Amino acid sequence: MLNVIQLMDDEGLGHCKRMVNFSQKLQSEASDILLLVNRLRRDQIKILKNKKINCLEYDPKFDIKEIYSLVINNQPVKNIKSWSIDTKLNCAKEIQFLRDKDLYLRLFDNTTSCRLIVDENVYPTPLFDINDLDWSNYRGKVLGGWEHVLLGAELEKLKEINPSNDRKSCVISFGGSDPQNITLKVLKILMPFAEKIPIIVILGPKYKNKQAILKLSKITGNKIKVISDRDNIDSYLASAKLLITAVGLTIIEAIFLKVPCIRISSYKSDDRDLERLKKMKNIHVFGHYKKLSGYSSRISDIVIDVFSL
Repeated sequence: MLNVIQLMDDEGLGHCKRMVNFSQKLQSEASDILLLVNRLRRDQIKILKNKKINCLEYDPKFDIKEIYSLVINNQPVKNIKSWSIDTKLNCAKEIQFLRDKDLYLRLFDNTTSCRLIVDENVYPTPLFDINDLDWSNYRGKVLGGWEHVLLGAELEKLKEINPSNDRKSCVISFGGSDPQNITLKVLKILMPFAEKIPIIVILGPKYKNKQAILKLSKITGNKIKVISDRDNIDSYLASAKLLITAVGLTIIEAIFLKVPCIRISSYKSDDRDLERLKKMKNIHVFGHYKKLSGYSSRISDIVIDVFSL
């Protein structure tokens, strides 16, 4: 029996990395998987191929009927057991078509109305609260919290072998694209510390301001380490004494590793998560990135405190 996992065109790489971990979990249970990926998302495809995940590229112009036929033609001798989709988008048309095929349907991290017509909803975050959404008359499963956070086996190993007293760097990471260019804004605030602490800047494959980052690094005599287009940043997170990031998979991984974090908001929709993060130990929560210039002294104070400067 085949478990199909579909990625859509959501921003960043968190959805893809999460589904890699989900695929590996299913494979460890001796389940067959096929991961569907938009053929234009070369960033996702690179990760899947490096992880040796069985994947199938689909044309983004295809409707769900064409995608379903693509799967059937690719796997003619296997019956489909389940179909999982990790997306924040409303995929009601896709879900309705797949329901008529009598498949077990699962959504990850979806808050739209289509969640009410699938068999299972998974919210793989410690910030999950079932009361955030109206589940009246819903008869399926709603899963969430730490028990359902999808972390890679490599990260779990790093937690065991990287004691906190070996952590020395300040890591800046704002996902696969950082459309608000928060990375550059944060780095400018940290420039006075470049001579005093190891600063590592992690840039995603779709980040468009790499040259500006390299220019700042050059000013410091290349003391700022710039990492770009890496499939796996687990080792950098595990070596961090302080992480500066947004809401997403990275901050969940940092919480798991017990790495202190500065959290800067990318979107207004993050507000509810911000309130919950404020209650967590060693998470310094800041508001919207547009107010970042007003936070510079507070961010500097946190760096001074964490690194005992």
